[in-house]
Amino acid sequence: MRLNDRRWWIILGLVMIGSVVGLGGNRWSGKDDFRIGVAGKEGVMMVSVSPSRRMINIVKVDKETEIWFPGGMGWYKSDRMAKILDQEKDMSLFEGVLFYNFGFVADWLVVGEPDDWQEFGFLANRLGWAGWARYRLMADEFLMKEETWGGKELELKLDEVAARDLADDGVLEGGKRLRVYNASGIDGLGRFLAKRLEWGGFVVDLVENSEKKVSRCRVVMNRKTQTGGVLERILRWWGCEQSGDEDMADNDVELYLGEELAEVIKYLSYKRDRE
Repeated sequence: MRLNDRRWWIILGLVMIGSVVGLGGNRWSGKDDFRIGVAGKEGVMMVSVSPSRRMINIVKVDKETEIWFPGGMGWYKSDRMAKILDQEKDMSLFEGVLFYNFGFVADWLVVGEPDDWQEFGFLANRLGWAGWARYRLMADEFLMKEETWGGKELELKLDEVAARDLADDGVLEGGKRLRVYNASGIDGLGRFLAKRLEWGGFVVDLVENSEKKVSRCRVVMNRKTQTGGVLERILRWWGCEQSGDEDMADNDVELYLGEELAEVIKYLSYKRDRE
């Protein structure tokens, strides 16, 4: 970047302002991915920024496409998300919608216009002013890919490209191998959640039923295994208990899913509506 480039001086000036008003320092190193979910009048949108892939992937869900709201709320068109969030006052609902429909684990959420996530105030508050400046200087060199998904082709698109375009690079490179066991006695729960994990970039080696007694969720792995950010968040959502098995390989993870987990997300309502 040349020092006589006008844009550089504008960014430098904003960085100095940010340091004065206290927007934080360097919260983003320029190496880690970050992902943003957006809900607005045009529907749901997912943004994945990946420095290692040098990509900004934006997926808009067609506003007429129905998406599932976990917790027994049922199905609503994508463009209802923002209004429902305004009524419910619960952003965790949006997190659940993104994961259970698309396998997408967002770092931050926005309710507003499609470009609000790019605003200085929003990003600087999350990346820090130095992180924001780093992002602005890098972003013009990234390839931006924007698509709209919806209708009957939605699940096909998810199967084909969700892991490649929307998943966290740390998941893709982490090498975790998941085995998913349905211990709930409810048909299809294991396949349903395993599919979301695959869309999120995880390798699922096995999905089968289990006779083990599990109330909600149990994760079994070698105690040396580090779950990492995205998987750790999912296990926390599901309320998983942890057990150690020193004979397991470092990257192997077993997930046992119980009936209480199915009840929390109201999986039976999803299954019934789709039968």
